[in-house]
Amino acid sequence: TSHTFETETTLDHDDELDNQDVENLLAFTSTNDHLDPLKDTDYELIDEHNLQNHFSLEYMKRVVDCYDEINPITGYAPNQVLNTDQIGLELELHGDRTLTYSGEKSTWDSVRSLGATTHSYTIQPTITMGGCVLNPLYMCLKEVSGHISENLKKNLFNAKNIVLTCSKSGKLTSSLVTYWRDHCLIPNLRSRTLLLLDSLPYQVHPDVYKELKHFEYRVIPPKTTPIIQPLDIYYNRQHKKIVRRIYDHLRLDEIDINLSERNNLSKLQSLAHSQM
Repeated sequence: TSHTFETETTLDHDDELDNQDVENLLAFTSTNDHLDPLKDTDYELIDEHNLQNHFSLEYMKRVVDCYDEINPITGYAPNQVLNTDQIGLELELHGDRTLTYSGEKSTWDSVRSLGATTHSYTIQPTITMGGCVLNPLYMCLKEVSGHISENLKKNLFNAKNIVLTCSKSGKLTSSLVTYWRDHCLIPNLRSRTLLLLDSLPYQVHPDVYKELKHFEYRVIPPKTTPIIQPLDIYYNRQHKKIVRRIYDHLRLDEIDINLSERNNLSKLQSLAHSQM
């Protein structure tokens, strides 16, 4: 096997700027100075003699504030970047881990309803890159008929931080995604908005967002959401933890409240969402 050793004289330095490149760059900068949001109105070449006059404390504060407000990579402020995700939850959460004696043949668990442990509903929170949890929380219940009758609506608990819908499966359909857009996304749009979301078919269709102005969305690649999606990395786990602790409290203290009922589910999610 042969090796080639490169010296300083043989290394490729084509990516470095020579004097002519620097002059061209300076000329380009001076002719396009309208692109600089921090440009002084009376511009002059800054050298060692007038450096102190230009880089004052006030000027540097403007630079820092600009970079704090606008991400230089994306061009969006932290409150303009949103992430949303659909979370499936069983009607009755229960733990899969138990404490028992070594060698025991059968270990029994206790739940209020076996059916409630296999049926699920969907919630869809939205957060910002700045760390804010946005209202309202979107919630889709499972109803056999696919809708809630007028008689049931009269007795439903009305949580101000919840938008409640339903479907036959408890999952979002294309029309329910549109409903989420109108009642949860649009009220939280900024002057510019970038939405990050996973690749679920209904919510990434361009027609859902085509009427929105100053709006962009980016789809997180499939099979990468557990690694890079903000809600999956942290928020979802904490939200589920709060809900699970409430279920465990009712079982351990034998409190007679059925959390799988519609009103109690709304109250539960409203409470958990407000704690986040």
